[in-house]
Amino acid sequence: MFRVIEGSIFDSTCDYITNTINTQGAMGAGLALEFRLRVPEMYSLYKELCLKGDIRIGEYWIYEKSNRIQKKILNFPVKTEFAQPSEYEYIIKGLDFFLENYEKDGIFSIAMPTLGSRLGRLDDEAVLEVMREDLSGLPIQIEIYQKYAQDRLTTMVKRAIGNMSPQELGTEFGLGLPEAELIKRKVHSCFLLSDLVAFQRISSNIVQKIYDFGFRKFSQPEIQ
Repeated sequence: MFRVIEGSIFDSTCDYITNTINTQGAMGAGLALEFRLRVPEMYSLYKELCLKGDIRIGEYWIYEKSNRIQKKILNFPVKTEFAQPSEYEYIIKGLDFFLENYEKDGIFSIAMPTLGSRLGRLDDEAVLEVMREDLSGLPIQIEIYQKYAQDRLTTMVKRAIGNMSPQELGTEFGLGLPEAELIKRKVHSCFLLSDLVAFQRISSNIVQKIYDFGFRKFSQPEIQ
């Protein structure tokens, strides 16, 4: 069953969720940055595999170790370098590989974004049609998320930080008062927490602490 879903891919009930990556080892923006901050241990392994040349266009990589988002993560290469656009050829090669291997890998339900659009700069509707043509006949559950949306964890973290005083934020995250006031203001105005890194130039170490705080305070079973 192939369905286009409104909402956040991180709220999906599918067993697998898809991260879009490059072969260079960078997760500096977009969906990949969200995964980097939510599953930092996967990011470390991903960089090692890229250095070895083990992440290649046309082959997905599954991260199936236990992690705090409680999903298996299918990493789908959509570009070679972080700053370069994707190519339709990359998407088609990757989908062909998926068709050949999903059954062997035990993939019965998976959530995907429209591959290579957004930061990959491919036309979103054109990518959706390619994915629909290749995937709609499969006997598995496939959810397609076209747009970024706040997931429940993000909403709860923003609300929690909004209810904390700058002094409480400073104590929680090890910040001075001016920095805590800045974080409180920026969190309130951002859409996704990863935007703090990508657009607001807040240290990734601080934003990582915010995600860690969110997972401690709002365990995954509670937010699903």
